[in-house]
Amino acid sequence: MPASPKLDIHELELNPFSTSDIENCNKGIPSKIPDEQYQPKSLCNRYRILIGIVIICAIIATAVTVAPETTALGRLDPTLWLPSLLDHLDFNPHGGDSPFDFSLWNMGRGCGGLEISVIDNLEARWKPFLSRAIADWDNGEPDAITINVREISTYDPECTHRRNLLKVCNGNYGNTDWVGVNIAIVIQDFISSSVAKMNDYHLDNMAFGAKQWTMCHELGHGFGLGHWDERFYNRDLGNCMDYTARTRKESNQKPGTSNFEFLELMYGNVDGSSRYSPTTVVNGTDRLHCSSADLFERRSLVSISDEEFARYLKYVPTKPRRHHHQAHMGWTLLSKNEYQEIHELEIEDSVKIVTTLHLV
Repeated sequence: MPASPKLDIHELELNPFSTSDIENCNKGIPSKIPDEQYQPKSLCNRYRILIGIVIICAIIATAVTVAPETTALGRLDPTLWLPSLLDHLDFNPHGGDSPFDFSLWNMGRGCGGLEISVIDNLEARWKPFLSRAIADWDNGEPDAITINVREISTYDPECTHRRNLLKVCNGNYGNTDWVGVNIAIVIQDFISSSVAKMNDYHLDNMAFGAKQWTMCHELGHGFGLGHWDERFYNRDLGNCMDYTARTRKESNQKPGTSNFEFLELMYGNVDGSSRYSPTTVVNGTDRLHCSSADLFERRSLVSISDEEFARYLKYVPTKPRRHHHQAHMGWTLLSKNEYQEIHELEIEDSVKIVTTLHLV
């Protein structure tokens, strides 16, 4: 068979495709353009390829345009252009009512709620994010926590732990693979000290919503809460303890009702009341209820000296890093997925360091 003559684009008119030619291509009818210029099938194939390229470019251009305002932590949100495909993706295994993991502070108030002091160790540009997050957490319903904010007199770049306090810090911690981290010293399963760090290395390049979500999220860990859901692209649960790509939505930048209800289960209500009984079981939390006998007994075991606490501080990592292995230098990997890792270092019996990393 003789070779088909090649198409010389310079010999064609500017618009060789007539309306009838395009319609004929779609119907599989040969083109009226002379064979000596090019084969009809070649024209139709090129036409289809051209249209396909235009469509793909349009999709990419749209995605890139919306990305800066609709991504969380640098991730593109496919729900903006594939909502019908992803609508069926849910479902938090705990029904959106409770976290995957949690710890309690030992503040000795029984069921009178949690009263906690937060140390502000932030640069000026981060203070509005903290103020808004504190207001959101401190005015929940039910009201389970009372927050007292104390500004530090001298900036502490290392964000050193303080006993019975939650410290919030920001800084350029380098390319550590995480945007936010919570590091807790846990004794007899109670939080004795906690710090929340915002990593400017990554967050400086992120939008307002991502910063506010990260601040709210790390404070939630500081109060003892875990994650409500760990998938970015399923339905939003409407609280900052839910992983989401849609941090621009205001409801995702603050705590939700289920967060406050779980805090009430853990600490009771600030007015001394609680809607939950010690027999209430949510994700195995019957042992955590503020009036349970087991909890009261374990509280009485938490007693350490200042010297012991200073010794524990030597084990706290200043710049925790992501690890892909199950164990590393005494640390145990408790939980891991694409977006988070939780590590634990047991210092001695019933004393451990727990790091919760929110990954880039």
